[in-house]
Amino acid sequence: MSTELQACLPLLRTLVDTAEPDDGRWSWTGDVTGMVGGQAVRVNRRLDDSLIGGRSGIALALAAGARALRAAGIRPADPWRIPPDELASQVARDCLERVSRIAPATRGVPIAPATPVTPDVPVRSHHSHDSHGSAPTERLGVITGVAMTARLLEDDALTAAARSCAGTAVRGLAADPQDVPQTPDLFGGTAGQLLEVLGAELPSEVEELRRTVADTLSARLMADAVRDALGTRWNSRGAGGPVVGLAHGASGPALALAEWAAFAARQAAEGDQRGDQGDQGEGEDGSPGKADGGGGGTHSGDGGADGRGGGAGGGTHSGGGDPDRIGAAWSTVLDAMRWESAWYDEQLRQWRDPRGTQEPISWWCHGAAGLGIAAARIRRLATARGRPEVAQLASVVLRRALRATALTWSAPVPITMDGRIDGTLCHGLAGAVESVQVAAALTGDPTGEHTRAARCLARPLLRPGIDGRAWSCGAIGGGRSPSLFTGLSGVVVTLVRLHDRRLAPSPALPGPVFGAGGVD
Repeated sequence: MSTELQACLPLLRTLVDTAEPDDGRWSWTGDVTGMVGGQAVRVNRRLDDSLIGGRSGIALALAAGARALRAAGIRPADPWRIPPDELASQVARDCLERVSRIAPATRGVPIAPATPVTPDVPVRSHHSHDSHGSAPTERLGVITGVAMTARLLEDDALTAAARSCAGTAVRGLAADPQDVPQTPDLFGGTAGQLLEVLGAELPSEVEELRRTVADTLSARLMADAVRDALGTRWNSRGAGGPVVGLAHGASGPALALAEWAAFAARQAAEGDQRGDQGDQGEGEDGSPGKADGGGGGTHSGDGGADGRGGGAGGGTHSGGGDPDRIGAAWSTVLDAMRWESAWYDEQLRQWRDPRGTQEPISWWCHGAAGLGIAAARIRRLATARGRPEVAQLASVVLRRALRATALTWSAPVPITMDGRIDGTLCHGLAGAVESVQVAAALTGDPTGEHTRAARCLARPLLRPGIDGRAWSCGAIGGGRSPSLFTGLSGVVVTLVRLHDRRLAPSPALPGPVFGAGGVD
């Protein structure tokens, strides 16, 4: 067994053992950062169905871990309370039922009534993005997680059900263009919604609506942009002011607009011709490329030198793609990178916080780790679409971000308030490792430098005998959580990808790359 799987196995067992039967379904509790009376506090609560912080993200991690063990031919000596792939399947089906009530392929699975999980105190999630609510804007994150879980489990019926549900969610967004987030952020905002729409696997008859909804969301992002002497930024509601980074900073909208611009240009230029360029090797996050994109849709898979053609779904668009709008989007992407670059401190080799409230950080959500992931993808897209000025600046940002991430997360590893290492994707070491792993896949890593750097950064994750008690979660002040972005599930996925990144896509790179999955 590899070192990575040795480290992964106890965490996977912790996820299984902490699942609680609750009214005919499996649930978990965990610490989250909530807002109570305008103050950020740590709250322990039953988790919702969201991808980022809830059950659909945990199901994805269970499926990824089970796939890795299966591929390696590993059967743990101690029996599972319930096999992780079976638990993943049950949870994914339940999540899909709860967001849709329209998935006949999932009937027969015991479920609870589709009522919201209510915390013990009035609390708003600090990183809310999606949930199990009925609004179309709340559905796609959950459905994305279920669709990826289905692919990892090789469950065709669940994949088809998720595709149908995604189509319904996009129809809802097209029917009510105002039913979109009121903040530009990637977490819980327009940028995240646009990336989900571009990455969703849809039925062929809904492909035209994808373009309609994507155009609406991209127009809103452009309208919400704030231009100042430093470049272009957005006013985040999730960070208390303009910041640098992926979740709430300018990198999130910039990434979303770059994906949209490539998508729109592809529709205009290629029509019915799709995914016929490049090799069919690794996907852009390091998972296997798929020449057919899993279906017949034409996404912006340009970044696309892998020939996968982006996300999945049937059908193709014809026409579309206003050159002026596409050019304006690329100009906004360039100016957003300029704005964030203005906060880079050459002496510190880090990005300063524009709010002036804390030391430079290198998290996935704020700071260098997320900046690097966005820059790597934007560089790939810009190169494929003939935007050399954008690609050049993205290359500079990527180099700086990788260096800043390495400086922050090299020994001694930062310790959280509860005295433990934060190993999570959002605020911790897994996010730093993923930033380097994604860079390795997107750049081709011809010298192997990024792959070696990822393994070097990951050494604290690979200590033998570690279980979930060794890690702090990403909630304020530490704590424990099984969730994908601020808990153990993200560490599980990162360890699986360190073992063999072809086994699962990176949730740290949202949008068409993650949505297509590149999973056999």
